[in-house]
Amino acid sequence: MSDAALAAAVDAARAAGRVALKYYHGGFEIVLKPDATPVTQADREAERTIVEILGRTFPEHGFLGEEFGSSGKADTRWIIDPIDGTKNFVRHIPIWATLIALEEHGEITVGVIHNPVTGDLYTARRGGGRVPERRAHPHLGRRRHEPGSIFCTPGCAARGRRGTGTGSCGSWTRPTGSAASATTSATA
Repeated sequence: MSDAALAAAVDAARAAGRVALKYYHGGFEIVLKPDATPVTQADREAERTIVEILGRTFPEHGFLGEEFGSSGKADTRWIIDPIDGTKNFVRHIPIWATLIALEEHGEITVGVIHNPVTGDLYTARRGGGRVPERRAHPHLGRRRHEPGSIFCTPGCAARGRRGTGTGSCGSWTRPTGSAASATTSATA
């Protein structure tokens, strides 16, 4: 199933990215959540888009989302942060991404990181490694990532898990990493 799950996660991340970019290049209202972090209608609409796409493809799966919490089955669920880096998003700093992971029985089996501003897309599946798909951006150009480099995001896919590498809420991957580390190190 991981190939189908990975393809669906990529489709969902790209669709959520289109939603977020609409607000990023337009306007949006900022509200503070109870933990004093910002949330916008872009966050909420992007998460709804992801849940709709993945729910249509995998109706038996549950969800754990940054904006709307948990729903459905917990043993096989999609972990979603529609705009990881909302503080950057609201400041128009192009360092934010959509994070999606599939957790099956406590193991992350699929992961996607997509930055719609730069076009960068990183995918991984358990046993298949991490695959970058980069697109040259007219302002940022094509970046080279050196072997042994680490990609970090402040993500919330691993909230409440130990060993996240960047505090209580984070994700990381090494270019040679497995699917388990592609979007989140929640199984560490």
